[in-house]
Amino acid sequence: MRSKPLLGTFVEILVDIDHSAHINEASVNQAINNAYQIIEDVQKMMSFHDAKSELSLLNATAYRKKVEVHPWLYQVLCRAQKIYKLSQGLFDCTVASRLIQFEYLPSHTQNIKTVIAQSAVQLLANNQVRFLQPIMVDLGGIAKGFAVDLAIHYLKKCGIQQAVVNAGGDLRVLGTVAEKIYVRNPKQPVKTKFIGELSNGAIATSASYFTEKEYKEKKVSHLIHPLTGRAIVENMSFSVIASRAWLADALTKVVAVSLDTNHPCLARFGAHAILIESF
Repeated sequence: MRSKPLLGTFVEILVDIDHSAHINEASVNQAINNAYQIIEDVQKMMSFHDAKSELSLLNATAYRKKVEVHPWLYQVLCRAQKIYKLSQGLFDCTVASRLIQFEYLPSHTQNIKTVIAQSAVQLLANNQVRFLQPIMVDLGGIAKGFAVDLAIHYLKKCGIQQAVVNAGGDLRVLGTVAEKIYVRNPKQPVKTKFIGELSNGAIATSASYFTEKEYKEKKVSHLIHPLTGRAIVENMSFSVIASRAWLADALTKVVAVSLDTNHPCLARFGAHAILIESF
């Protein structure tokens, strides 16, 4: 297993060589290096914190003119738009304005007043994007899972049959050998609980226990209810099991906002949710 700091967390890649016997160790190590490079490329492209990232450039210019973006960024925006529509607005990547206000995200354009309005994202032909209103897109709720999926796809393309990529709780398993899954206790995050095993699938978890703080005498977190603009500070964790990590990542926000483990959006993708208060 190898670990590397990326995506605001530690990304672990585990490859089971015993189940990829036709690939030598040097090839496996190179494949892991390249998978990390893919994840790093996603980070550079979609980081809100980096004022020079492609996402930051999009946020700064798309309200004034059409912007052509990298196909990966366009794919993530398309998927975010799909979840936004199917969840009836419970998943919204334009909550960045509130995260800036709560000082979770930096402000690169201080003179522009933005709103929460995912519907203002206009996806055009040839990977072009236009914003119909001044908005700020933050892909922190989906890009991490997307990066995990790209890494798994690459490892599989290299002939690796069994692997795990874990980006701080956004985890995807390639292969039939089951991976043990643990979640944190929301009230005592240092404690974990075994909830089962996972093969050929993904799981993501969202919770506020590591990001809660006081802001103007109110408790806030990085989880934002897009319809009210309020921070979610429930003593709960929200996990979703799905076929792909980007999907599990995005759907955890739908569950966190709705507190509904049977939300119709989950059934639409054959996903399952786990809400944990304490154990």
